Amino acid sequence: MLLETGSVTATLLFLIVAASMYSRMLGLSGLPNELATMFEGSGLGFHGLLSIYVIIVLILGCIIDSASIMLIMVPLFIAALKSFQIDLVWFGVVTVIATEDGRVD
Repeated sequence: MLLETGSVTATLLFLIVAASMYSRMLGLSGLPNELATMFEGSGLGFHGLLSIYVIIVLILGCIIDSASIMLIMVPLFIAALKSFQIDLVWFGVVTVIATEDGRVD
């Protein structure tokens, strides 16, 4: 029991550390800001951007697990969504619902 708990804890902590490094790497590369500029210039608007985000998350739900999807996708799209000045709590709700809907067991 103790070894299993340690194994699960180590796996989750490794996932969190890797996501933190990924987020910092994205920040240094400027990719989220470039995506935000691209989406603002495309004229899709908030609903178009959110639709693209949900479709990508649903497709990824067929391939990888929920936590990984959130840790990969949220840092990419958060800058673009901040430009629309929305409440990020609702973005979190949409993310969780789309992630769980796309899950294949």
